[in-house]
Amino acid sequence: MKWPLHRTRLNRRGFTLMEVSTAMGLMVMLSGALVVMLQQHLSFMGMAQRQSFLAQEAPQIGNILGRIFQQADHFFIYTSRESALNGGTPVIENGNVVRLFFKTAVQTTQ
Repeated sequence: MKWPLHRTRLNRRGFTLMEVSTAMGLMVMLSGALVVMLQQHLSFMGMAQRQSFLAQEAPQIGNILGRIFQQADHFFIYTSRESALNGGTPVIENGNVVRLFFKTAVQTTQ
């Protein structure tokens, strides 16, 4: 007795070669995309770690400097440290040194 054609297909177990190769191809593509995403994540984390100064310490330093400049009576900008200490001519642009002046308790400038 011959079985009908549709019954013989239903009794088979497993996957065809085409189904297995399609699944393997999809897994290879997904794993490749995962590796690329992991490399990108690691590079972004490295950049974030190198830039942590800007996110954590720079705002605190800016806050402290802002408070110091608010307490100063006046300030001048000089091109070099020697020029600032010797009382040289202050500049408006391209200065590297700031000299701060504060009022003391007896109203003298220091």
